[in-house]
Amino acid sequence: MRKYLLPQGGRFYKANLHSHSTVSDGEKTPQELKEMYKERGYSVFAYTDHDNFVTHNDLTDDEFLVINGHEASCVEAIDDPEYAWRKVCHLCMLAPTPHVQSAPMARDFGKGYSREKVNNLIKKAKEEGFFVTYNHPTWSRERYDDYMNFHGFDCLEISNYNCIAGGIPEYNEGKYDDMLAGGKRIYCICTDDNHNTKYFNDSFGGFAMIKAEKLEYETVFNALKNGDFYASEGPEIHELYIEDGVVTVSTSPAASVRFSTSSRRGRNVTSEKVGTEFVTSATYRLAADEKYFRITVTAPDGKRAYTRAYFLDEI
Repeated sequence: MRKYLLPQGGRFYKANLHSHSTVSDGEKTPQELKEMYKERGYSVFAYTDHDNFVTHNDLTDDEFLVINGHEASCVEAIDDPEYAWRKVCHLCMLAPTPHVQSAPMARDFGKGYSREKVNNLIKKAKEEGFFVTYNHPTWSRERYDDYMNFHGFDCLEISNYNCIAGGIPEYNEGKYDDMLAGGKRIYCICTDDNHNTKYFNDSFGGFAMIKAEKLEYETVFNALKNGDFYASEGPEIHELYIEDGVVTVSTSPAASVRFSTSSRRGRNVTSEKVGTEFVTSATYRLAADEKYFRITVTAPDGKRAYTRAYFLDEI
């Protein structure tokens, strides 16, 4: 029996779920960001200004949906005027409905940075129904013992375009696998984290493709909660399903499609191996003892798309 892992119905909506405007340290107004992203084909946009929850429901229209949120910041209290050495934890918190008027703030849980503070902040956000993404751990100077002891968040930034454009190698596949192997059942996402400074371009480099029945706040939010999306820097995933123990994925023209699992087993389907110019579909037969799998699609230009981890006991 065939089971679609990305829903068969509905349509994909392109989304940037991490951004900064003039409400905090971004250079573009909320209206300017809407115009920029709508022109580039985005349908969903989350305003996540630092430690400042402001609703922008007035910017939603029939073709553009605003998700309200903010980025909570837990910051290590050390003497560091250049902000080069502090350890921080940043969490994007997206509100479950457009009617939410406030959000849990890092300052509500005391000053500074601690594991207890981060976990209490995540717990409070989840109790209030927020979707919580753990952001850019490389830029944040957080290591294995840090991120493995944060609990309850929904999603990891597997890439962050602002960090990458600014010189930080914010590609987090390895950290994602650490978390999955450690028992965290979380999603992954690519974001811009755009500030639109004059120093480098940090827009249009990381996004989510959310599969939903309609462009409505609660419908799109529920698709996020259900994991009905994939993360991308460019490549597209058109279809993904499992049938009789075989996973099948179809994609835009790719250089490779890689299946990663909870074990050492896996498969990397490349254009060279299949004897074609591009890979546009690939399959992988799951072993009975594997706990999860995920897929990475690499385009000819090196940009990647990532599915979330799918756990076999949930399929």
